[in-house]
Parts: sequence; C-alpha cells; structure tokens
Amino acid sequence: ADGVLRLGPEDPVFIQATAFLATPEGDLAGDALRGPRAILSAISRTPMPPLQHFTPIAALARDAASPLSDDAIRALGSYRSRESAATLVEILSESTASERQTLAQQSLVSLSGRDDVPIGGWSAWLNEAVALPEREWQARLLAAHIRREREFESELQRTERRLADAWNRIHLLTPPEQRSAVLAQLLSHQAPALRSLGFDLVNREIGEGRQLDPSVGAATIALLDHRHP
Repeated sequence: ADGVLRLGPEDPVFIQATAFLATPEGDLAGDALRGPRAILSAISRTPMPPLQHFTPIAALARDAASPLSDDAIRALGSYRSRESAATLVEILSESTASERQTLAQQSLVSLSGRDDVPIGGWSAWLNEAVALPEREWQARLLAAHIRREREFESELQRTERRLADAWNRIHLLTPPEQRSAVLAQLLSHQAPALRSLGFDLVNREIGEGRQLDPSVGAATIALLDHRHP
C-alpha cells in the first residue's frame, strides 16, 4: 500500500484514472487534473468506475493513517461488488473511529441500495450476499436500488407538495399589491413543481385583473435560459 499512498502524476493508477476521467464516461477531466483526492471524489460519483482501480482504492480505504482513506471509503460505494462490500464491512467492524464507521455505513448503503440494515447487521448481510450466485446478487442489487430510487422520488414529491401548499398560503396571505415579489421568487425557484405553481398563480392574478410589476416579467424571461424551464 505504500506505493498507493504516494500516488502522483507518474503513478500508473493515477495515469489510468486520469485517462478514464478525461473520457465522456468520466466527464470529469477537470477534476482529474487536481490530483488523487479529486480522482477518488470523481470515482465516488461514477456509476461504473474502472475495475482495475479497485485494489489500490481498497488499500487506501483500509489505511486509516492515509489522508486519502476517507475519500477511498466513499469511492468504494460506487463498486457494486461483493469484494467492495467485504472491504467496507471489514472497515466498519475493525474501526474504532465513529467517523470512519459512518463513512463505511454510508458507502454500504450506496453500494447495496439498502438503507434498512442496522450498523451491526452488515456482516450478516454480507454472509448472505457471498452465498448468492452472481446473477441473483446482481438482481437483488438492482431491485434494492430501484426500490430506494422510488422511495426518494416519493419523498421528493411529498416535500414538493408541502412546499407548494406553504407557498400557496404565503401568496394568499400576502396583500395583492405585494404579491409580485412572491411570484417572482416562485418563478425563479430551483424546483420545477414550484415554478409551475408560480405560473399558475401568475395566471390567476392576471385572470382576476391584477397588475403585476416588472419583476414577474423579468423572472419569466430568465426562465428561457434555464436548463429545465
């Protein structure tokens, strides 16, 4: 692991990772130029990182003395393999630092799609996973990630509905002559559902014959340059 800890511009792993991140799949060539920590961060955000980098990353993750260890633990969560899961369970079981345990737990959740396993239950989960045929392991991973994605989507929709209800009340409680500021904020919001609410409320105000100030028009025009107007 000593060689791994000295990753630099001439290190083969560094060169391979940099080459990968310079491709459209990596889409992070700029990060690659900023060194090993940026590469590990990029790998942690990559759905299918290069398998040839797993061994040195696992070595970094195990070495609690390395300044790159935490970044490597995060990166392991992108490797959807039982080898990566075993490394993370090992770190979780052997580490006495709560920060490293938390990182390992988070990476196991990212890897497995399971957010219902208690911190003490990962060893049993891994023992069961190791006994599975590869096809069943992959099928369980896919099912878990689909379930988690649906849960995230449902929670996001519930949050957006609550926000929309709150903004609707703010709009109703705001004096008519001051509502343009509220509408401009809604039209500029990052959440598409709230921007849609803004348009609905603008149409309602116009339908009721109220004059809106230029800030509403400016916010509407600004949406033409938005990625998701």
